[in-house]
Amino acid sequence: MRNKKSTDGKEERLSALQDRFSDIGRALGMFPRLQVASDDVLDAYAAAWTALRITENGAKRIPEHPSIDAKGLRMEMWY
Repeated sequence: MRNKKSTDGKEERLSALQDRFSDIGRALGMFPRLQVASDDVLDAYAAAWTALRITENGAKRIPEHPSIDAKGLRMEMWY
C-alpha cells in the first residue's frame, strides 16, 4: 500500500473504493481543497466501507482478541 497522500496512493485507494461507491468521484470534486483534502474524503469513504462490512459480517478484526486500554476501549483495527 502506498502513502495515502501521494498521487499513486490516492489512485490506489480510489480504485479500491469505486466499486462499492459509484459517487466517490463526484464527492472528491465537491469541496475546495482548502475546505477538505481529498485524502480526508477517501478516509471517510473507507470508514463507511468498513462499517458496512462490519454490519454485513464481512470485516475482520485484528488482533482477534484485543486488549483494553486505560479508558476501557478495545485496542483493535478492522479491515
